[in-house]
Amino acid sequence: MSKRTPYVSREWRMYLNDMIDCAELAFVFSKDLNADIFTAKSMAYEATLRQIELMGEAAGHIPADVQNAASDIPWREMIALRNRLAHGYFAIDKDVLWNLLNEDLPLTLDGLIHLRNSLVQGTDNE
Repeated sequence: MSKRTPYVSREWRMYLNDMIDCAELAFVFSKDLNADIFTAKSMAYEATLRQIELMGEAAGHIPADVQNAASDIPWREMIALRNRLAHGYFAIDKDVLWNLLNEDLPLTLDGLIHLRNSLVQGTDNE
């Protein structure tokens, strides 16, 4: 009989860092592209889409009290979008992804960084 390694869950702050990393990668993948080139370059599009999906997955690991305290971050929307992407409920329109990338994601990234910085400074209410 083999011994199992006990499952150790990751600390939620690690997921917060993952979300920031994913957002930053999404910007790297779309750097210097306009909407037409972005949607035509399937590798950039698919890589960006994957980062958005991973952000939603990580968002689901952030405790509810933290989500409530950082209500400027669209937690539910990220999780819902991840579920739709992961389970193939719908194909996301390329224009929708481009707008999300250029309008919503910068604000979300700012909120995530602000949340992380407030934790580093010890101003979180755990």
